[in-house]
Amino acid sequence: MHQARPLAAGELVDADLASPAELARLPRVGLALAKVLVADRQAKGPFGSLEGLDRVPGIGPGLLRTLAPHLTFSGARAPNPQGAGLGTAFAPRPPRSVTVAGSGQPDGVLNVNRATAVELERLPGIGPSLARLIVADREARGPFATLKALDRIPGIGPGLVARLERLATAP
Repeated sequence: MHQARPLAAGELVDADLASPAELARLPRVGLALAKVLVADRQAKGPFGSLEGLDRVPGIGPGLLRTLAPHLTFSGARAPNPQGAGLGTAFAPRPPRSVTVAGSGQPDGVLNVNRATAVELERLPGIGPSLARLIVADREARGPFATLKALDRIPGIGPGLVARLERLATAP
C-alpha cells in the first residue's frame, strides 16, 4: 500500500480545494475519510472553516483539534500564489503579523473580551447560544481576567477552555 508523504513543517492543506490524496496526508485522515470530505464539499460547497468540517460524518472535536494546525480554508477561491510549486491545495502559513478582523490580536488569536457573538461562534465548540452567553456575561460582569475565567459560563468547562487556548485570549 502506498503511504502518503507527510506534511512538511509549516505546510498547510486547503480543505476547500484539496484532492483526496492531498487530504489523506493530514494526520488521522486516511484515504476513505478524505474521499468523504471531498464528496461532502462537492455536494454542499466549501467548508470555509474548521466548524464547517464538523458537518462531515467522522469528524469530531478531537480530530478537529488535531487538524487545526494543518488546515487552511480558501472558500474555493484561487489558490494562494505563494503556494506555487506546492500543488493547488498547499500554501505556506500566513505571515506572523496577520490579524483576524475584530480580534485585535496577531496570529488569528481572538480576544474574547472584544469579540462579537458572531466572531466567538468561529471558535471550535462555541455555537450561537454559548457565544451569546459569553457576550451577555461579559457585559453584565465585566471582562474575563483570563481565558480560564470562561468557565464561569454554564456549558464551558476546562476541556473547552483547553481547546481554545491557542485560538483565544482574555488579557
